[in-house]
Amino acid sequence: IQDSKHGKKSGRNALFSGARLLTLGTGTARYDQILMLSKMPDSVLYKRDVENADRQDDGAAYQIFCSSFLK
Repeated sequence: IQDSKHGKKSGRNALFSGARLLTLGTGTARYDQILMLSKMPDSVLYKRDVENADRQDDGAAYQIFCSSFLK
């Protein structure tokens, strides 16, 4: 991985690629979990960042791996 920005985009794109499960250290993530979290009223991520997502959007990639989003 070239840098942290590239790593975050790669992780987000892997999660949205149709993969069933993404392993992140000792935890896991699924597309349906991210979609559900994006629909919550206090979410930092918008539904448009998950469905039909722009795969080069640095901001959305950052938000998915943001600690306040993953709590």
